[in-house]
Amino acid sequence: MNDPLGAYKDVKESLTKYIQTAFGTRYESVNNERESQLRDTNVLSQPPWIEPLPRYISSNKAVLLKSTIIPGLNVLNRNDIGQRIKRSRI
Repeated sequence: MNDPLGAYKDVKESLTKYIQTAFGTRYESVNNERESQLRDTNVLSQPPWIEPLPRYISSNKAVLLKSTIIPGLNVLNRNDIGQRIKRSRI
C-alpha cells in the first residue's frame, strides 16, 4: 500500500457519507450534529497505527514447493503457485 493515510481518510469519509445517507432524518440540526461528531471525534474510528517497514531486496531465488509439504498439492497447483510468486515480485 503506497498511501495508508489516504486510504484511511477515504474509508472514513465513505463510511461517514453512508451513515448520513442511510440514517438521515428530516431534522437538519440532528444530521449536522451527527456529521460533526463522526468527522471530528474518534466516535467512528481512531487514528491509524502506521508501522513503517523497509522494502526488502529480492534474492531472485526460486521457491521450490514440494507436494509432501502441502498435502493434496499436485504438479499443476505447484506450477500455478510458482508463476504467481514470480509475477508478484517487484
